Amino acid sequence: MEDINLVKEEVKQFINSYGYDLCSFNYIKKHKENILEIVVDRDDDISMNDIVDISNKISEFLDNHDFTDDSYNLDVSSLGAEKPLDITKLDKYLNRYIYVHIINPIDGLNSYEGDLINVTEDEITLKYRIKTRYKEVNISKNNIDKCRFAIKF
Repeated sequence: MEDINLVKEEVKQFINSYGYDLCSFNYIKKHKENILEIVVDRDDDISMNDIVDISNKISEFLDNHDFTDDSYNLDVSSLGAEKPLDITKLDKYLNRYIYVHIINPIDGLNSYEGDLINVTEDEITLKYRIKTRYKEVNISKNNIDKCRFAIKF
């Protein structure tokens, strides 16, 4: 088997050329089968067709590089519909529906779900709904514990 770290770096560079980032790369044995698990991400949404497409490209790339003589299953996935968001890059997600968990509660709440309507260097503004009314809340970026995409019902 080729050095797994070298293979990981080659796969990372390969998928970067298609606009994806490598989130995780694990070669594991599960139920007596070898599995190469790869998780990808990008700024734009990733559809099932996108996963199939990049999976086929990675498979062909690996076949041409013979990184192992053992048989294995390739499992390519994305971070999903509720992927974590980088607080420093929130401006890319304006007008998207997100969940924000905060450190110090605002108006008695420590989490908000809503549309990201404004991003400045120091804070974000969310438009959220309480029953039939819409409200806005300004949240300091320093007060954000974590944030992710959310699914609007």
